[in-house]
Amino acid sequence: MERTRALGLTALEQRLMGTIARRGLRTFVLIVTGASVALSELLTVSWMLVLRMTAVEMLIGALTALLVPSIVAPLTAWMLGRLLQALGRASAELHHLAHTDALTGVANRRSFAEDAAALWTRRSESIAVVAMVDIDDFKAVNDRFGHATGDLALVSLASALVAAASAHTTGSVVGRLGGDEFAVVALAADEAAASSAGVAILAACDLDRACPGVTATAGAVMIAAGVEADLGLDEALVRADHALYASKQPSGRTVHAAS
Repeated sequence: MERTRALGLTALEQRLMGTIARRGLRTFVLIVTGASVALSELLTVSWMLVLRMTAVEMLIGALTALLVPSIVAPLTAWMLGRLLQALGRASAELHHLAHTDALTGVANRRSFAEDAAALWTRRSESIAVVAMVDIDDFKAVNDRFGHATGDLALVSLASALVAAASAHTTGSVVGRLGGDEFAVVALAADEAAASSAGVAILAACDLDRACPGVTATAGAVMIAAGVEADLGLDEALVRADHALYASKQPSGRTVHAAS
């Protein structure tokens, strides 16, 4: 619904698009044709009765009311259906562009904020894992190895973070906040799963296989179920950012966890 609304489609157009998506274009054409023929016959017969036409005139009128929509309606319905299919594809693409980081495929900043906030409302019975991750000296990486390597590092890190977050949690969101900075919000069923998620996030920072010489650092906080019930997502992200800073101090590429 959000996607079609973005294109300014009416409620009727949205319902027609839904019908085509569920039943297919052929079924849509048959439905429209059948409805058109039935309506045409009903209106024609009603008017002929009002005008008191002869039997021959009524037969001719009934045949005309049957044949015309039988020819016109399928073509019109097919053209309308193809147009609505194209609008549906355009709407899906628009939604994708508006919510996804073009390079890495993870949520962009806006989409991350929305999805993470929705996930955060479910944390009352779960352990929340919030992480901030960035590539070490990213400008130097671009300067030394080139922007192609920098892009590869971003894509590799994003993919690894998605895999790490989803493998050990009951729900997760990974987003690129900008530049080389990523954020992860995930819910784990228990402390063991939360710890595994933290370890997996750390492992995701190992970019040496994809980009030798490039490293990343993660900082994470874990908030136990029922603890700090009033803690907002923004504050949790700030704590994770502080953990990231702390991770860079001793030896780098470590996860600093707090609860």
